[in-house]
Amino acid sequence: MPIKPYARPSGWIHLRGTHFGVRVDRSAGTRSLEQARLLAAKLEAEIFERHIKGDKAVATFAEAAAGYLRGGGDGTHMSALIHAFGARRLSDISQADLDRFAHAHLPRAQDATRLRKVYTPFIATWNWAARDNLADPRRWRKPQPGAKRIDWRTPEEIEALLAAIPHTRARGLICFYVGTGARATEALDLEWRDISPAAERATLWETKGGYARHVDLPARVRAALPARTAEGAVFLNSRGQPWHAYDAVNLVLKRACRKAGVRPLSCHVLRHTWATWAYALTRDLDFLMKQGGWRSAELAMRYVHAGTDDLAEAVRAHNWEISGSAFGARRVFLKEAK
Repeated sequence: MPIKPYARPSGWIHLRGTHFGVRVDRSAGTRSLEQARLLAAKLEAEIFERHIKGDKAVATFAEAAAGYLRGGGDGTHMSALIHAFGARRLSDISQADLDRFAHAHLPRAQDATRLRKVYTPFIATWNWAARDNLADPRRWRKPQPGAKRIDWRTPEEIEALLAAIPHTRARGLICFYVGTGARATEALDLEWRDISPAAERATLWETKGGYARHVDLPARVRAALPARTAEGAVFLNSRGQPWHAYDAVNLVLKRACRKAGVRPLSCHVLRHTWATWAYALTRDLDFLMKQGGWRSAELAMRYVHAGTDDLAEAVRAHNWEISGSAFGARRVFLKEAK
């Protein structure tokens, strides 16, 4: 039967019906019967075209993005892409369209930033759509950033930073970032059920790579964890509520850096810091890739250059502990923090 509009008691119009085997039961998003009829006709035309030409001819970016996110894809930078491309059919999006959006959305950004915030999530969504037969596989050109100095911090700077954070809860979260290399959202999504009974290991489920991984918790991280509860988020803000986004954590870091008189940093710089320290202490690239969640040795190799013996000595002097070694399962233990 055709898709027909029905008025709800509230005045909002609802669409209901079946067209070429596709069941529609949704709000029209309007109180205008005329607009609802136009939407119904548009839906019938799209369903007919999909029936005749197949999914690839009519699938939209919004449809692909919804499936990608349902499948566990990273939604951190998806909002702007959905706003720009959501209503457009995948078959109509060109390389030029993507390049124009990247430069318009981030006009002053470096290529590395455009790659991370535009090209990477767009291509990940497209690849999901191709696997789901909504689009043809395609190779998209993307920026190729040149070698860039890794931004990390010395143990002295981290100690000054921690001392400048007034709230115990926030200090524990920052300690977790430094001691585990977790990404910003990975730590915020952590629940108590994901931490082992003795708090020696945490399992990160909401990861950028889409697969769970575990991280060992050094003594300083364990000591800084909040009091354990039966359930819920591990890290709460100063009001005792879950952090709503990592931007709020970056604001805490900005204020603490200003107070401590150290260089500004973000959550991601803390991840770089952990990786640099970890390689300095362990000289174990396999461990670095596994614990940090990098599938590419090329990405992990960025941290080798600064991972020197004198840095390892400085990290040890501040009572940090890192697991792993190039010679097997031996652990590098440092004396417990006082």
